[in-house]
Amino acid sequence: LLVNEGESLPLASLTVIEIKRPMRNDIKAGEDKDPIEQALDYIEKIREGSVKTASGRIIPNASNIPGFCYILCDLTPSLVKRVGKYDLKLTSDKMGYFGYNSNYHTYIEVISFDRLLNNAKQRNRAFFDKLGLKKIDLEINSIGCANCRKEYSTALREYFSQYKDELCPTCLER
Repeated sequence: LLVNEGESLPLASLTVIEIKRPMRNDIKAGEDKDPIEQALDYIEKIREGSVKTASGRIIPNASNIPGFCYILCDLTPSLVKRVGKYDLKLTSDKMGYFGYNSNYHTYIEVISFDRLLNNAKQRNRAFFDKLGLKKIDLEINSIGCANCRKEYSTALREYFSQYKDELCPTCLER
């Protein structure tokens, strides 16, 4: 996911968000298996001029635009092993990693789903308190519970099948 505020060019920064399936523990070298490598490769493709905006325009001067990659995933053993290859530092709460990759001129942050959820709860606590909602639990479920996951996955595949011609090979595979 490439994110930009507004539609004007040139962009002030490149922001790539990579979201992985919860509890994925098969991360290894290679663009199709390493979410950090996937995000950095996308930054590289943008800078090479092979990625266009939603309106079909090439992003000008992309080689000089600072990059930011955010990877949302669980901190499984295979992910933690890959993080070491990028010299990322453990966050103070031990629920993520961060660092700057000088080869790509890009800041990288790996954020665990638990950290994202905790931050969302903390950030919105005052708002919920003002509304008088003091006993709220925020739960995020990405692909359904164990009982309904297959049905949900089937529904998603059926919906996106109408857009098959617009999806990249990686999306088609997933």
